[in-house]
Amino acid sequence: MGAAQGLSAEAGAEAPEQVARAYAHWLLNALGVAPERELALADEHPALSWAESGLMALTGRADGPPCLLPSALAACADGAIAALASLAPAGALDGLRGSRLLAERAAYTGYSRAGAVSMGGSCRLLATADGELAVNLARDDDWALLPAWLEAEVAADWLSVAAVLRERSTAALVEQGRLLGLALARSPEPRLPPWLLATHRLRAVQVVPLSPRGRGVGERGARSVPLSFAKELRGSMTDAEKALWYQLRAGRLKGHKFKRQAPLGPYILDFVCFGSKLVVELDGSQHLDSAADLQRDAWLRSEGFRVLRFWNHQVLNQGSAVLEEILRQLESPLSPAPLPQGERGLSHRRRHPRVVDLSSLWAGPLCAHLLQRLGAEVIKVESTQRPDGARRGSPEFFDLLNAGKRSVALDLASAGGRERLRALLSQADIVIEASRPRALRQMGISAEQLLRENPGLTWLSLSGYGREPDWENAIAYGDDAGVAAGLSALLRQAHGESLICGDAIADPLSGIHAALAAWASWRQGGGQLLALSLAGVVRAALDFDTPSDVPARMADWSRVLAHSGQPVAAPRRRAAAGTAAALGADTAAVLSEWRLAC
Repeated sequence: MGAAQGLSAEAGAEAPEQVARAYAHWLLNALGVAPERELALADEHPALSWAESGLMALTGRADGPPCLLPSALAACADGAIAALASLAPAGALDGLRGSRLLAERAAYTGYSRAGAVSMGGSCRLLATADGELAVNLARDDDWALLPAWLEAEVAADWLSVAAVLRERSTAALVEQGRLLGLALARSPEPRLPPWLLATHRLRAVQVVPLSPRGRGVGERGARSVPLSFAKELRGSMTDAEKALWYQLRAGRLKGHKFKRQAPLGPYILDFVCFGSKLVVELDGSQHLDSAADLQRDAWLRSEGFRVLRFWNHQVLNQGSAVLEEILRQLESPLSPAPLPQGERGLSHRRRHPRVVDLSSLWAGPLCAHLLQRLGAEVIKVESTQRPDGARRGSPEFFDLLNAGKRSVALDLASAGGRERLRALLSQADIVIEASRPRALRQMGISAEQLLRENPGLTWLSLSGYGREPDWENAIAYGDDAGVAAGLSALLRQAHGESLICGDAIADPLSGIHAALAAWASWRQGGGQLLALSLAGVVRAALDFDTPSDVPARMADWSRVLAHSGQPVAAPRRRAAAGTAAALGADTAAVLSEWRLAC
């Protein structure tokens, strides 16, 4: 995924106060949806958003001042929540600011900034022979792996680890450590997977970053298609194209006016209704897994068009259903962009989605919490052997994220427990999980198979680096994922020292983005596996607003902050909706209501 171009005042882009709004539109365009209502955002300079959020108070040395991040990360979080609110029932997210969600855990745990050490203490930035490495030893088992990782007997303390790392190359440390399942990250990782990879039941579709200023490829010099070529195509239409054109021509579809083989920028569109900005494309088998189609669709969406794709055989064999779907898109007040390759959510959809949440700790539970606020029924499923580790943390923070969710506990070590889990998943509208793909496969559960069985399912997979083959087994937590994305490298440029940014910042930022992606998919009919990368989410936000001159940005934003009188706010608490259910409190009731054997 290419990086979105930086949105910065020095680059002559929109005013910095518009960054959150621009980011919200960027996300909605990338997901192919349009807002249902105005974005609820006040114009605010990104430096003020950072100071107000609580994040600045959490960044810097314990014995030093709080540190300004010269990037609009907090504003991007505000934009992401505003984008979600624009698709949500009115008032569902009133009072929420994305930037404050990024810092709120520390208000419950009492965490404070600790320089190059994460607030929980498990992650540290350590020097190597040729760079810097984030090492996150969050589990007792991680310390036991030190001799195998470093191929030497090493005392289980940070000073001893740091001494060995100073003699080793970063690349060798990362390669060996990831094979063992350790959470390690270069500062920064030179290449990361996309923040979101959406796979329809038939093909993969990368969510492509559009221009943050809403200008598509066409405004950057793409050639227009000769009109003579468009006329030639009109004379050689396929049977499917002829059949559909017969139904669309001359306003036959309830007066909506379509053009056929219409040139637009660098492309010729099969059918287009310019009045409703809807493009209808018919595909043969040569379009399966077509990268050109992905680029074409991204450009069209950046120009404000929705793209609806059907297979040729669907037009010839299911003509009535195809016309019904086109009409639904034309008359939809939300104007959602449909899913790829023609299999588009034509089946019945519940008024409020059922969400089965298998995740733990922060990112996934926050995603489910936000979906619950939108009206979803959320079932939190945990293993009786290994329940959510957050239950051992702050009870108040656990209540904040999990109150109102129904709790199901299953013995996943038994065949019966795994069978009941699969039955629950088969009845869900949205599944949230945050494990490596092989963990579920080892239990005989396949996201791909469940998507084939339930075409309306949205499966959200949250992991450090996504599900691409080169990355799917790599481990990451919130702090080291932020380092991988480039936060610590940017802070070093700005302040001249190694610092970890915020509190496990990739977790809440990814949770917000995950909720937006899952809700947009469900509204469009589901049928997608959404693989979201924690490190990729942070990188996408950074790439959206990367300064070309860090010292100049720091000087400018520091002046803005000083002149504003904005204090550096501490992290804030929110009121929980109640007390989270005890482990397994609703198991029998849910299994009975869902007509599953206990």
